[in-house]
Amino acid sequence: MVNPIPNFARNIWGKWNIQGVVLVSLTMQIVLIFIAPFRKRSRNTLLVSLLWFTYLVADVTADFCVGLISNKYGDKDTAVSTIDDYLRAFWTPFLLLHLGGPDTITAFSLEDNELWLRHMLGLTVQVCLTGYVFLLTLPENTLWIPTALVFMAGVIKFAERTRSLQLASADNFRQSMIQNADPGPNYAKLMEELKSRQEAGLPAQIVTMPEISDQFMEFDELDQIPAKPDDPHTKTPSTDETDGQTDGNNPFKQPQLKEAPNSANSQPDTPRSLPPEEGNSSPQSDFDEKLSDLEVMKGAYDYFNKFKGLVVDMIFSFQERNESRTYLVQRTAVDALRVIEVELNFLYQTFYTKTTIIESWLGLSFRFLSIASVVAALVVFIYEQKRGCEPFDVTVTYILLYGAVSLEVVSIIMFIFSDYSFAVLYSHASQKTSDPDSGTGVAKVTTKLANNFSWVLKLKKPKWTKHKDNKPKWFKNKEYEVLKRFVLFRRWSETISAFNLISHCLQKKKKWWDWVIDKIGVEEFVEKWKYEKKRPMLQKLWIFIFNELKRKSWDAEDVETIQRICSSRGEWVIQEGDLSRKDLNKLMRYVERNEVTFDECLILWHIATDLLFFEDEDEKREKKEGQHENDEKLKKENNDQDLEQGNRDDDDDENGDKEGQNENDEQKKKENNGQDIETGNHDDGEYGRKKENNGEDLKQGNDGDCEYDDTELRHFSKLLSDYMLYLLIMQPSMMSAVRGIGQKRFLDTREEATNFFSKRKSIAAGEMRMKMKEEGEKERKRRLEKRNTMRTRSNWLLYQARVKCEKLGEFIQFIKRVLSGTRFGRILCKEKEENEDSESKMQEACEALASVSVEYEPSAVKGDRSKSLLFDACKLATVINGLKGTNKWKLMAQVWVELLSYAAANCIPITHVQQLSKGGEFLSLVWLLMTHLGLAKQFQIKEGHARAKLVVSEEYEEKKNETKST
Repeated sequence: MVNPIPNFARNIWGKWNIQGVVLVSLTMQIVLIFIAPFRKRSRNTLLVSLLWFTYLVADVTADFCVGLISNKYGDKDTAVSTIDDYLRAFWTPFLLLHLGGPDTITAFSLEDNELWLRHMLGLTVQVCLTGYVFLLTLPENTLWIPTALVFMAGVIKFAERTRSLQLASADNFRQSMIQNADPGPNYAKLMEELKSRQEAGLPAQIVTMPEISDQFMEFDELDQIPAKPDDPHTKTPSTDETDGQTDGNNPFKQPQLKEAPNSANSQPDTPRSLPPEEGNSSPQSDFDEKLSDLEVMKGAYDYFNKFKGLVVDMIFSFQERNESRTYLVQRTAVDALRVIEVELNFLYQTFYTKTTIIESWLGLSFRFLSIASVVAALVVFIYEQKRGCEPFDVTVTYILLYGAVSLEVVSIIMFIFSDYSFAVLYSHASQKTSDPDSGTGVAKVTTKLANNFSWVLKLKKPKWTKHKDNKPKWFKNKEYEVLKRFVLFRRWSETISAFNLISHCLQKKKKWWDWVIDKIGVEEFVEKWKYEKKRPMLQKLWIFIFNELKRKSWDAEDVETIQRICSSRGEWVIQEGDLSRKDLNKLMRYVERNEVTFDECLILWHIATDLLFFEDEDEKREKKEGQHENDEKLKKENNDQDLEQGNRDDDDDENGDKEGQNENDEQKKKENNGQDIETGNHDDGEYGRKKENNGEDLKQGNDGDCEYDDTELRHFSKLLSDYMLYLLIMQPSMMSAVRGIGQKRFLDTREEATNFFSKRKSIAAGEMRMKMKEEGEKERKRRLEKRNTMRTRSNWLLYQARVKCEKLGEFIQFIKRVLSGTRFGRILCKEKEENEDSESKMQEACEALASVSVEYEPSAVKGDRSKSLLFDACKLATVINGLKGTNKWKLMAQVWVELLSYAAANCIPITHVQQLSKGGEFLSLVWLLMTHLGLAKQFQIKEGHARAKLVVSEEYEEKKNETKST
């Protein structure tokens, strides 16, 4: 039998296997240290796949190389006596360094943190193997000093990684958040004393007072709490009634406030709308950046340390809630985004890097020792005698040494310029400055360091630029400020994912490879790669969400109200609106939890949003076409008039010419005025619609929002609609708590929509074929008649040339259609990357759905076996179209914000951390924003310890005084 592996390949592997594997291991570490930070900045599937492969292969390569070396020199017949053998033994500790990994990645996913015991076992085994190889070279080893130094550094690095994984595991992280046990006041002792006094005939009673820390607060902090605006829905108490009581927003309440009108028993049936403070009434205030970069770092670091227990379901007090809400409501929307971005970045560093290890003085000491050991090993090896060594082995050793030093230097630079370093420096300087007992020398040094390197933070500041891309196509006629930083300075992907059901049905076609993909279990991955779209992060969308949530935060004064707001899925804003009772009842059945589940609500509103969106697009297109036709008609009439004017006799009187010209000009002006009256209010800015909704816009301006026109609200609704369906279908782990049978409903709806569109398409194709056949028959008859009429040879030759040109034109059009299916063809023909037909197909599909009569309930006609919601959504679109007295797009945008906030508030918190290593999710920003505004279910501690006193009643004291006087 022929040997499948050639001899030269076996010889190369036998001679250079250790050198090659060691260099591959070093290459893996270089790739990891530079590529790992990009996974939080991009959602590129190829990048994540490359990082996943490198992360897994790096550990396997290092383990394999240690095994090769130990196997080669562990044999009794192989003596370890030459300098080359000592060099290879010297390489073994470098593999421990590689197994420790770079600082930028300790875990690829959260599941890796839970396997910290496995890494600890690996640490023990690899240290034993490396020590075994090292001991085999003693006592003749002349390189034992650098070997011991690198061995010590490798053990420290590997231990750092194992410790980081342990601290980031869910159980250990939760345990670190638990404070000392708090038994509370001694209830049993107090009740025993009360009972003993009552048995002795003493009229004793227990008097409770609030916690001391809630009463005696710093007055400057109390002054910073913004006063709650007047509530138009609630009666304002008089001065006499509120004398001695604190404001409703004041967290330091007196006991009398338990009967205040804001209690749960007196909550109104409909939500209350509170306008924000007067200081934020400027429409441009939310666009400003008022916080400095260092203040953003400090604020994010403080609240990260306070609220990082959210990810393990810790609970918090209302005092912490009020402090956080007070901080955030005084910020602009852009500043709030800056703080939340940095806070999420701290979470990423905690769970996926070695930041938690380096932050302590002990960790810094070991890191300094590790770096010093590697540098010392390099210096010793440079001055070591290398006679008799293979030149290539010496070169490999230098590569390993310089590579290890370079990786350490890169890690130090990355740590110095990280958000964590700036936050710690500035927080430390602020504490030293505010503490009069401590020296200010250290504070000055740290402040100066932070200020000198603050230019790095300016590079990371959010950059808002004009949106110039035409993807999606409906953004083409509207300019937005979008978040777009250079990828090297991002803290998350800065995109909003999108998935559309109707577009998916139109694009999905059965192929033979779909069966293979389904069998190997990668269908979800392939569909996500094919159908997930990336949308830009709009500044106005973020401001709209921020103002909506801030408005609701004023209503949340107790646990019950917070629970109601976090559990609202559109009911809150619908009840707030100015709808009639009849319209309210029609719309509430599509959002109430007793009527529809959350996944059902999402699919219904998603399809309805598409139907209404493209219905308005069709109206705008028809208005533009009408405007264009009128302009062309007017232009043609003007040209005809000019032609008539130019053909007049030259002998006409000059004055008569001027009078005729003036008459024509006046007539033209009148026609233009009439045309402007008809179509002037239907331009792209939709001035007429703005005027019609002037009262609504004024109301938005009074609420402190920017003024949003219908086009912007439509775009907000469309973006959030596609994003929420993306979360439901393509991020099942994030929506697992509220998903229900969403996958079943989606598949049934998709199947019904696909059948509906395919039948309509086949009917339309048949009609098109008949029409083309009729036109072809007419064209054939026309050509035959032309040919019969042409008798002369010259006419016949002219006819043949015309036919050839027509055929050539048809052939060119055919080639162009074929090439348009490829990227090269689109570039060659100068066509746009995005398919122009997709928008028109969506338009036609939505028109076909809207044409279906939904007079009867679909479930009553079809039964409930199928969970499809296609025509229920058509009925919802009809209901929304029939609403009176309200702006439907403002209502829909607010409903989508409430659905988004419901998903954020009810999502499992740890899933937000899972997404941070994959580019982050927009939902995580909303989740943290809601938490800072006090709209989270984790705020459950209403009051602190009560100060209970056992006192004797006044009657007993009076009798005692009387007996003493007598």
